[in-house]
Amino acid sequence: MTHKQLEQEILALKAENLTQKSLLQIQQAVQEMVRPQDLERVMQVCLEEANHMISGICSIALHLIVDAEQYIVETYRFGLDGPMTIGEHRKAPYLTQRWITGKKDNEFDIESGSKENASRFRENFGGLLIRSYLDVPFTLGVISLHSLVPNAFLSTDEEILVQIGKIFSAGIARMHELEHVEDRLRLERVYQDVAQMTLSSLSLNGVLDNLGVHLIHTGIFQSISISLVDHENNQVEMVRSFYCKDDGATIQTEL
Repeated sequence: MTHKQLEQEILALKAENLTQKSLLQIQQAVQEMVRPQDLERVMQVCLEEANHMISGICSIALHLIVDAEQYIVETYRFGLDGPMTIGEHRKAPYLTQRWITGKKDNEFDIESGSKENASRFRENFGGLLIRSYLDVPFTLGVISLHSLVPNAFLSTDEEILVQIGKIFSAGIARMHELEHVEDRLRLERVYQDVAQMTLSSLSLNGVLDNLGVHLIHTGIFQSISISLVDHENNQVEMVRSFYCKDDGATIQTEL
């Protein structure tokens, strides 16, 4: 092995080590997600670490498939100065088809196409003069990196983004599972509280008043109506109605 070959091998090993460290940082951030709001912090970490692995990255986007039949995605966009789009629901036929086919898209230079398309694309990223981008589908959607220079992405960069997509798939699935567990536990607590409230009250009106307020305060419902069945007259009568104001106050509606 020549001295030059040895230097190249050492540089390759250093680059691989740096890549693994950055992927580990992304994985750690993703594993710490417990609710959708945490995606903002995770995406920022992902953008920072992507810049350690691939030079010249100016922004990153995550497009989660919400309804493939209607082409609805939930989009998160981040630049070096912070978030651009958080949880935007929109129609995106191109991205949905990209997810369905599973094909990557390495756009070498968006200025090689129409100026109108390039301008429309850049508007989504605050007017950043993006020249090239890389779209990689993963289990839950499409993840994208963008650069201010043309021909920015290599095949090795595609593999890095594939790894990031796998990390996001596992992390988001875990986050959703945690949400389901929390919702189930919260509902169980509500059932227990309602049972306790019913057993401890001697007044039907007291039960109805407290029940509505309590259910609103749990955060599960924004509004609730309570009706009683009159079996003798074969009819249902609404007896209470509550809703939560923007400031968190619970209001009982006049019937």
